[in-house]
Amino acid sequence: GKHIAIVGGGFLGSELAVALAQYSANKLNGLLKISQIFPEDGTLATVFPRYLSRWTTSRIAKAGVDIHPNSQIVSVSVA
Repeated sequence: GKHIAIVGGGFLGSELAVALAQYSANKLNGLLKISQIFPEDGTLATVFPRYLSRWTTSRIAKAGVDIHPNSQIVSVSVA
């Protein structure tokens, strides 16, 4: 299968991650793995209070996105 990593936990990154996860589940039988990576404690943490950020993060995870909070990209390589 394929893997897509979304970098960022804001509105655009979160919407894209959920849309791709739903597409994978509905059209590709789950063959596309989606990960979301961001430096904050939760998605939308710079906009929402902590409890709401936790809620949105849990909803995104339930949609099938592999969540990586408190994370940074330190290197990238092409295989």
